[in-house]
Amino acid sequence: MARPRSRPTMYLFRLLEAKALRDGLTREELCARFGISSSYYGQLSADATLLAQASRPVVAAIAAFLEVPFVQAQLWAGQITWQDFGSPRNPGATVIQYLDKVAMQIGDDELFREFAVPLKEWSATPQAIKLRYVALYEQARRLRLQKEISASPIGLVLARAAQLRDETDAATERAAPAAGTARIRRRNAGS
Repeated sequence: MARPRSRPTMYLFRLLEAKALRDGLTREELCARFGISSSYYGQLSADATLLAQASRPVVAAIAAFLEVPFVQAQLWAGQITWQDFGSPRNPGATVIQYLDKVAMQIGDDELFREFAVPLKEWSATPQAIKLRYVALYEQARRLRLQKEISASPIGLVLARAAQLRDETDAATERAAPAAGTARIRRRNAGS
């Protein structure tokens, strides 16, 4: 008897079947895109634990077919969980609480306030969308901080230090072949 499918796994296969139907693909054509047999596809769709153990190329092909990030396909396949995205500062907090907390921070952030989602709409937003929204915000914050740091006096010093290191490395590489040639000349002159 096959194990029951998890909700994310059922959702993944509903998406696959809907897109295959929309694209006019048979099950065999769909399986060929993933590099698997039709019978293996049936096993994967029936048993959530098998899909969680599917190879990286299979899950990557599924992600490409659905036009979603690889990590999203891994979530649906059960290969990773929400907890794999890191532990919140408060060990008792859930991922949902973390996402809600960041959503509130967006409303308080003067540069991103206009992108804040009203609380009523946020509570009705699917968890996968919340995760992407928070990830985009956190990436934008990191980029903004990098820009602020690079424009600051310490950022300018660090940039200059990196430039000097690169120039030193380049000079060392140019000098190395010349030093080797000088040794060969000395050896040949001594013979």
